[in-house]
Amino acid sequence: MNRRIWRERYLKHGFPAFPCPRCRTGALRVIKDTLMTAYDPVRDDDHYSQQGRFSVLFRCSTKWCGEVVSMAGDVLPGWDYDQNGEQVDLENFYPKAFVAEVPVISIPTKTPDEVRKPILSSFTLMWADRGSAINKLRISVERTLDHFGIDRKDASGRWRSLNSRLQEFEKSIGNHHETLDALRSIGNKASHEGAIPFDTVLDAYEVLEEALLDLFGGRKARLDAILAKLKAQA
Repeated sequence: MNRRIWRERYLKHGFPAFPCPRCRTGALRVIKDTLMTAYDPVRDDDHYSQQGRFSVLFRCSTKWCGEVVSMAGDVLPGWDYDQNGEQVDLENFYPKAFVAEVPVISIPTKTPDEVRKPILSSFTLMWADRGSAINKLRISVERTLDHFGIDRKDASGRWRSLNSRLQEFEKSIGNHHETLDALRSIGNKASHEGAIPFDTVLDAYEVLEEALLDLFGGRKARLDAILAKLKAQA
């Protein structure tokens, strides 16, 4: 996950190159002259209280791909100081959505579809509805446990809590309870409190990406094989 490119706010000439959702190798770059803004009328002669909307198009840098993706959101005026200490006006762009599942994190190719789909859905929600995005990640945790055969119901047929299932998962698989339980906790917070800081959403994605690499990307298996080889040679 390239955490530096995912922000709550961008400046006019500060949109980064985002990963392409189609080829996964190219970079989405702003198409020249496609950034469009429209502002509401100024209220009470206060320019800085004015609000507006924006849209912008991106194109994949890989020629054989050329995927086009649009972004839309809110634009608000602001100001800052330049290197000479002079006040300069700025436009602050707050995205609400990409009209495409632009990948925030890498998902290993061997990740089961039932685990992958809620993660992909979360990508389109990250800016507009952080709580819903986090809940999608929580659903992916539930489905990961389904994939590894951790029952949703106990012997009497009662539904089990996610915490209970994670404890069983730790006993059978190991080394992932703390990671997945962090996603469970933040998912609960999103459901009950709603307001989730943007950095917390990025934290959740980063934690999930690490777990996916271990569980479905073969990273832990490769590390275990290397450690076994080193021990044999010691």
